[in-house]
Amino acid sequence: MYEEIKNKLKDFPKFRERRFRVEYLTILSLRKLGFEKKVKNGSTLSLEELAEFAPTYVSYERIWRWVLRDFPDLRGKDYDTKEEVEQEKMLKMGYEPGYYQDMKKLSLI
Repeated sequence: MYEEIKNKLKDFPKFRERRFRVEYLTILSLRKLGFEKKVKNGSTLSLEELAEFAPTYVSYERIWRWVLRDFPDLRGKDYDTKEEVEQEKMLKMGYEPGYYQDMKKLSLI
């Protein structure tokens, strides 16, 4: 998996960007399990297939981070903007800025 991710990062610069990571890792995971064609044909995955998919995806995501840690030259332009990307996503999900700090303060009360 490590070499596969490393090669994909070399061949597909778009894959280096955090905002496209999920899409590429999902495709790789589906492909590894043989579910890609099924999903592309509009079929849904069964609960058992989803249970098989989840750890595969998580493994790919972890390895994606390891490769980028080991090979800084393969990092995308948005690699150092993790905090900004997380905050933007949280705002889209309806959380307010400073959510974590507020929760920390509440836990001290």
